Amino acid sequence: MAAHEKSTIMVKWRLGCIAALFIGLSGCVTRPSPPVAALAPVALPPRPMPATTLLDLLQAEQLIDAHQAAAALPIYERQAMQTRDPHILERATSLAIVTHHDRRTQTLAQLWLQVDPSSLKAESALAGALWRQGHYEAAGHDLQDILQRAPNTSFEDLVLSQPGQDDQDRQRLLATLNHLVEALPDNPQALYARAFWYAHRGDLQRAQADCERIMGEDPGFLAAYLLDARLLEMQGHLAAAVSTLQSAVKEHPDAYVARQSIAALQLRLGHPLAAEQDYLQLAEDVPADGDFWLAHALLAFQNHHDASARASLERLLSLGEHLNDAHFYLGQLDTHDHHDAAALQHFEAVGIGPDYVAAQQSATDLRVKMGQSAQALQHLQEAATAHPEFASDAAVMSSDILSTEGHYAEAAHLLDLRLHDDPHNPDLLYSRGMLAVELDDLPLFERDIRAVLAQNPDNPIALNALGYTLAEKTNRLDEARGYIEHALRLTPDDAAIIDSLGWVEFRQGHLQQAIAQIQKAWDMSHDDEIGAHLGELLWRQGNVSAARAIWQQSLRSAPGSRFVLETEKRLGAL
Repeated sequence: MAAHEKSTIMVKWRLGCIAALFIGLSGCVTRPSPPVAALAPVALPPRPMPATTLLDLLQAEQLIDAHQAAAALPIYERQAMQTRDPHILERATSLAIVTHHDRRTQTLAQLWLQVDPSSLKAESALAGALWRQGHYEAAGHDLQDILQRAPNTSFEDLVLSQPGQDDQDRQRLLATLNHLVEALPDNPQALYARAFWYAHRGDLQRAQADCERIMGEDPGFLAAYLLDARLLEMQGHLAAAVSTLQSAVKEHPDAYVARQSIAALQLRLGHPLAAEQDYLQLAEDVPADGDFWLAHALLAFQNHHDASARASLERLLSLGEHLNDAHFYLGQLDTHDHHDAAALQHFEAVGIGPDYVAAQQSATDLRVKMGQSAQALQHLQEAATAHPEFASDAAVMSSDILSTEGHYAEAAHLLDLRLHDDPHNPDLLYSRGMLAVELDDLPLFERDIRAVLAQNPDNPIALNALGYTLAEKTNRLDEARGYIEHALRLTPDDAAIIDSLGWVEFRQGHLQQAIAQIQKAWDMSHDDEIGAHLGELLWRQGNVSAARAIWQQSLRSAPGSRFVLETEKRLGAL
């Protein structure tokens, strides 16, 4: 079996967090602000007012500042009724909206319209309150008036706020949308709201038909292109979605959301080079946007365009954005280029976040490689003190350093102490279990590994460790094979598990089958433990020269490998 240590550097593929293919239906386009904005600080009405009104409003604003909008509403509502002041009415209506009181919103908005019949905000608030209560026809009259006065008003979010409770309710809602489309044939907003509702209902064909009609009649309506592309993507027509988005970009060269979606779709289509170029162009066109630089850096990194990745990561440092990501990947690039000191600086600059543990592991490995094991242990202790949530990971890394240097008992004691505070941590249990093998404490090994499997019976690493160790240390070979085969079903292309299967074949006396399996594992990964196993089997087969060649190759890639050297000593091959 190959070494049990976990990989120390894992390429973090997080483009989904940076450039999600498309946002959910209710947020896939950028729209104007809602008719009534969320509560924000306001000035008091610009006219004299009674002292009692002033005191009430000051009290209400203090409640709003204390996040007690529900308590502020009745105060504002009372003053709105008494004063009929349009500013107070607007604030009271906003409070009713954010506290989800539709009936009170309706009453306040109607009074507001009596005071100021021309107010679009008041009419929008009234339409929203009516719609959310299921009064679609009445809301539709207000929406029609709003669209005639302000044709660019979008209201698909309102439509989705109350999409219909049952079939009869949905039929009434659809009738209102149909009426708006017929009454305003030249206004794409009404048609787009209906398309959005169809999409939300899962009627993709009707939604797409409305989008195509908008694109044909009003090529400048960007939202229709974005929704149409989303609908195509939902049906698996990725290339068609790209084509729609490219048409959108022709009409709107600055439509960065469309260009970003094209790049994300290129990834889905298996075109990472095209996606990389798309994100680079986006980054160059919007140089202050760190998200685009990070997306390009990740793609360039994945595509092994190291110089280009480095340039974008350094741009992030200059912008002061995504610093953890920038340092983490620059550390990986410097490690690949054998610039160990520079890599160490980058890894240690990574703060708490998704990459923190991997960065600390990489920094630890570099310090050990540079002969700084004591400094690595001290750094891990300081990091665990500063970040208690990292304490268990730090204990595992510290125990790895100690065990590598042969201090098994000290490493196990460190894990014992940490397990006292974190008794069910699978990484701690696994590490102590593997140390127990070195200490010839098979009962402790088996207890710890079975505790890991009790939490996750399909953990291939633990299954493989249990199977290999039982094959190596006991005569429970059939049981060992069962664990290894279970692990192999979970991860059939894992060289370490294939090596373990070969080793159990050898222990069961099947030399040729064992050589075949371990040769397969060696072809997949020139791990020094696999090399030690393959060399031993070739030696036992009588193929001495081939065995020595495999061992020498293993030692070139892993100088001083204890697996190879111990195997050669045991077989008298030195």
